[in-house]
Amino acid sequence: MNYKQQLGYNPQLDYKHRIFERSAGFYTANLATWQKAAAALNGGRAYIRATLKRHPSETPEEYEERVGNSYNINLIKYSTRRFGDYIFSKPPRREGSNKDVVFDFDRKRSHVNVVMREIFDYHTIFSLVWVFVDMPELQGDFIDLKTKKDGNIRPYVRAVPPMAVPDWSFGETGELEWVVLEEYVTKKSNPKIEPESWQRRTYIRRTIGRNLNGSCMMRDSRGRIWGLSSMTPYRTN
Repeated sequence: MNYKQQLGYNPQLDYKHRIFERSAGFYTANLATWQKAAAALNGGRAYIRATLKRHPSETPEEYEERVGNSYNINLIKYSTRRFGDYIFSKPPRREGSNKDVVFDFDRKRSHVNVVMREIFDYHTIFSLVWVFVDMPELQGDFIDLKTKKDGNIRPYVRAVPPMAVPDWSFGETGELEWVVLEEYVTKKSNPKIEPESWQRRTYIRRTIGRNLNGSCMMRDSRGRIWGLSSMTPYRTN
């Protein structure tokens, strides 16, 4: 018996934990900057307290008074909003476009202009944005227009900030091979139980035919990992 077996090493469990701990070097190097930019955009008392540093000659009471009397002029939010208002002051013309796509671009009833503005805002604030284009999986190579309309089969888009994608890989040809998408969700299906925060990471990988499919794992506040579950494939074409 080797030392890993003696310590109760479980390769499958170790793999699951690695999914939650891994991150790309670029992500690690820039995460603090992105978080600072997000905090500055949100503003509020929490940002003021995190930004103001206590002077060596200041007593705790004096520092608390200075924090309480301070206010933040949110130039990041103001400049981002004004710049975006200028860029999107005239909506693009989309003659002949699919109305279902235009008025529900993300399948959450957001207009295409709203999603485009979200992409613009993320890129302005963080200098990076991830855009996922998804499409229901089709059986066969061809599908008629009536089936598309009846089944509401169409692509949709989702934009996420760079903090939500901790790791990824590009292949030798420069094509995206896989990504890890991170989200935080609140589980409160039972009103008699206190809500619980969960960390969810979705591993999305490329397969034959330029499709992306993957699996999802969730970790609760006590560090327990709840197994793999299937996920709707992503399509890149």
